Order: sequence, then C-alpha cells, then structure tokens
Amino acid sequence: FGAGLVARPLVRYLLDRGIMVKVGDLGSNGGRPRQALSLNSEAGYFVAVDLEGQTMRFALTNLTGDIRYRWEEDLEFGQPLPVAKIVDSIALVLGNLSESQADRVLAVCVSYPGLIDSDGAITAFNIGWKGFRLQEALEEALDYPVYLEHDKLSSVLAEHWLGCATEQGNTVFLIVERGIGVGLFVDGKP
Repeated sequence: FGAGLVARPLVRYLLDRGIMVKVGDLGSNGGRPRQALSLNSEAGYFVAVDLEGQTMRFALTNLTGDIRYRWEEDLEFGQPLPVAKIVDSIALVLGNLSESQADRVLAVCVSYPGLIDSDGAITAFNIGWKGFRLQEALEEALDYPVYLEHDKLSSVLAEHWLGCATEQGNTVFLIVERGIGVGLFVDGKP
C-alpha cells in the first residue's frame, strides 16, 4: 500500500522528465491499466576520463554505459600532465553533442592512477604529479560535478560489471606495464 503511493509520484516525475519512457501496455485484471516502462538511456550522459601513464582516454556514455563517443591521446611517460590538456580534451568530447544533448551531461568521472592522500592530492609518477589536487582543479574549470575513482578499482569493477568476471564473487585484476597495479573484488565487494 505505502510503496505504491510513493512510487506513483516518483514514476510520474521520471516520465515527465523523459528519464523513463512507456514502451507498451500490459494486461490488467481491473484497476489501473498497467504499462511497461523502460529507462531512457539517452536522457543523460557522463564524460568518462581514464588517465594512464601512456594514454589518456575520453568517452561519452549514456545512462546505461553505452559509449556514444570515444577519443584517446598518447602521453609521454613521467611528463607532467597539465589539467588544461584534460579540460581541452573533455571539450573535444562535448563538442560532438547537440545543444540539447549537452544540456543532459550529468557529470565528469575520472579514473586516476597513483595514490591519493586524505586531502585529495594525487601522486602519480607516470603522469608527473606529486600532490596534485585533480578534483579541485577540474571542478574550477568545468561546470559539472567531478567524481574520482582509482584506476585499478575502476578496472576490476568494469570486469565485474561487463567483462570476464561478471559471474565471479572473487576477482583479481592485475596490470603490469611500467609499474604494477592490482584491483580486488572479494566476496562480491571491491
């Protein structure tokens, strides 16, 4: 009883904003007609940024994670990566959107290498950072919320969600390049 009263205004809210769409009608045994609803994957977008020591990758994804646009650039290992280069690359990704699509960008999400301290400063030798406050710098330059996640955790979550570890409760993601990194998924938790 209570859940139905709460759910109706929420569903109406999502339908009115185009986040959910009606995809069909379902049979009914009386009462209100039942409708089949679906998430409108194009109702919102995220800019994904993956920073590595040798490459930085950018993508525009919809609400369900489908990649709509992808771009990457090689980096010189160990050279300082200026935030302006990241911001300019984000602008290139966003430049492919129509005005109505650009209005639906929700956030910028960054997968970063190295270590982050309790004050949010990143040290990543492969991109030449020592105590760099990436989130702060991006939030000053962009009009979107910025979210950071460690690259190895992002990798193991991606494998668990979409890759070869989708049905595994325990996963080790190991990467060996010019350094060694590991992401763990243990008992169904990162």
